[in-house]
Amino acid sequence: MSQPKKAYLRSIAAWTLGAFAMLKCCLTCLILSPFKESADFVHYYTSKMGRFILWVSGVRVDVQGLENVDPKRAQLILPNHQGSFDVWALMGFFPVPFRWLMKKELFHIPIMGPAMKKGGYMGVDRRNRHQALSDMECVLTTLREGSSVIIFPEGTRSRDGKVGEFKRGAFKLAYKSGVQILPISISGSFDIMQKGSWLLYPHPIKMVIHKPIEVAELDMAARRQLPEQVRQQVIEHM
Repeated sequence: MSQPKKAYLRSIAAWTLGAFAMLKCCLTCLILSPFKESADFVHYYTSKMGRFILWVSGVRVDVQGLENVDPKRAQLILPNHQGSFDVWALMGFFPVPFRWLMKKELFHIPIMGPAMKKGGYMGVDRRNRHQALSDMECVLTTLREGSSVIIFPEGTRSRDGKVGEFKRGAFKLAYKSGVQILPISISGSFDIMQKGSWLLYPHPIKMVIHKPIEVAELDMAARRQLPEQVRQQVIEHM
């Protein structure tokens, strides 16, 4: 069987099974949420869903640095964004509950949108600056209340596999809340699915969780340099 045909059949199977897994996960979270005091329960189901989607897609994930995750305190988690499968890798293999900051349009998807809200996930309206500032205040409150949050500091996924500029907005959240920054290097996911295509080409993903960075004592000069320093650290371990 030719490679294009194998990719076509594999992709159909993976997307079909993945869609059923997502539907089951979202419905389960919606049904159980009235009986749960914390949104942390969602992590159990999304972790299983993420690992299943990776498995049916033929994608293996190698995780390094799990000892750098502190389950007892909030951390601002900053991974680079290579491709769509970064999301499944983080969902499936990040070991403690967290919240996402995602583009607001995703919350308009039936069933999935309400389920993400039940999980404490937050949206940001990138087209409305005033609303975006309000959205960031929600993230700040979440961090101060003790929940870790994942933000892609590039703002969007890479178009060419290279790591883009790390925006300062994510780092300001760490400064204001006083939480640690936890950088993560992700490599390999860019080769799985090209932007604008639905065809899947299995490729291993490597995820390196770096040592957390304390930001509370940094002076202004150090804070100005930190985004690029973190970006370079991420690149070096890809």
